Amino acid sequence: MRKRPRTRGERNGRGACFIAIALFVASAFTALSNLLFLRNVVETNGTVVSNRKELIHDRSGELFVHYATVEFIDSLGNAHQFEPFMGKDELIPIGKTLPVLYSTGDPSKAYVGGPDYWGIPIGLAGVGAFFLAFGIFMIALSRRLVKWGVPMNT
Repeated sequence: MRKRPRTRGERNGRGACFIAIALFVASAFTALSNLLFLRNVVETNGTVVSNRKELIHDRSGELFVHYATVEFIDSLGNAHQFEPFMGKDELIPIGKTLPVLYSTGDPSKAYVGGPDYWGIPIGLAGVGAFFLAFGIFMIALSRRLVKWGVPMNT
């Protein structure tokens, strides 16, 4: 029995599924990294003490990204400041209280807690789910069209 040649839709669908798998692996890696970090952290509140504004140029034009400097007191009573690695499109007011997660062994490794902490793994998984659904749709559609006798470019 001779195999029929793969259609362009099947090849594109398989490529999309491959990208989805890569995104799911990246999502799992970042989620695991976050979970391992959470094993040895202390949660406290920090206060925004200053803001920095940076102009970003991209294809759609220019936009400002705001980076807040957050200060918190560790369990030993020492004050620490850090700037989250991801900026926001809106300014966080000075004096606002934010949840802070910091490593018990190294308080300089601090992150803003809350929903933003899980944004990257959730975002990667969401984009991966889109690519997986698109890939499955493309494979199923091209097979269905071939079954119906629609000529396909191979």
